[in-house]
Amino acid sequence: MKNFLAFLFLISLPIISISQVVTATFDYPLWEEGFEVPSSRWKQSSNNEELFVIQNGAYYLHRKNKNSGSNLIPQGIDEIGSFKVEMSLEFLSENDKNSSAGLIFMAQNTNNGAFLIEINTKQAFRISKFNGISYFPFTNDGFDAGWLSSEFINVKGRNIITVLGKDKKYDLYINNNFAYSFYDLSYAKGKIGIYIGPASNISIDAIQVFGEKEGNLALDSGNTAQKAFTEVIVSLRTTVSKQNKEIDSLQKIIFALKKKESAEAKNPQSIPNLKKEIDNLKKQINDKNKLIAALKNENTNLKKYKDAIAQSGDKDVVLNLTKIIEDQRIKIDALEAEILELKANMEKLNELIPQE
Repeated sequence: MKNFLAFLFLISLPIISISQVVTATFDYPLWEEGFEVPSSRWKQSSNNEELFVIQNGAYYLHRKNKNSGSNLIPQGIDEIGSFKVEMSLEFLSENDKNSSAGLIFMAQNTNNGAFLIEINTKQAFRISKFNGISYFPFTNDGFDAGWLSSEFINVKGRNIITVLGKDKKYDLYINNNFAYSFYDLSYAKGKIGIYIGPASNISIDAIQVFGEKEGNLALDSGNTAQKAFTEVIVSLRTTVSKQNKEIDSLQKIIFALKKKESAEAKNPQSIPNLKKEIDNLKKQINDKNKLIAALKNENTNLKKYKDAIAQSGDKDVVLNLTKIIEDQRIKIDALEAEILELKANMEKLNELIPQE
């Protein structure tokens, strides 16, 4: 019996390698997160323990608790066993030598296992295994809490953590430099996540996951609410993108009008020959005004969506939606004012054209 228990203990320990062990190529994107808009996929909270919020294209994580870290596993994402994952993070308090954060991989649905590659502001990294309660580091034979020094880590600026995994073998890279490899027989597949250490303050602006074969954003088949939310977020992104494209188009028209106005003012002799072109520009202004009306309608729909989310109590989503809607409204109002001014100036120029 003792020999059997010893065998179980031995096979549960990772086997270290001094060179890369994963030879597979991971070309197909499975899912990615750019944190452009809030999502129920990621935890957002504000309390005495932590401040987690998505805003301005990043996931800001401030763990106030000085004694324990926090695991963040996204909702509605499938487990994977063969993958390449990249995460971009930055320490926001580089003077705090106790800050740490990292990438969780092979996280189990039962919450009783995972691996973690963690970096800190002392330019060191470690790899740990989660047993459902605590992380146990196995790098550096556990000495110095498992931390290994690495000149690859940026104390200031962003760090890219990359993990390749296949057939229970794992290669780890820090800022595109090979750092570590190991074998472990514990898990066939698992989820990707984020770890924020005690008393740490970081931002994450991107997570990308690739596989060996083509895949899509893997939502749990039974999670209907998550699917619906994802569809709405995709629609929201499309709407905002459409608005920005239309605003860019309007700005180009305004620039062209101002240019023509300046040319006509400097060369009055050309005015009689510009009547047709002025009429054409007026038509374009009218068309753009119709587009502005359509954009206002889109904003109205966004407001309705915001109100619906407000009833669910998701304050972070509401705040970000409110900001998006208000920013778009301000841009549209400014463009409307410029177009009205240009139309008035065009009318004045039109008066200089001899009547037939």
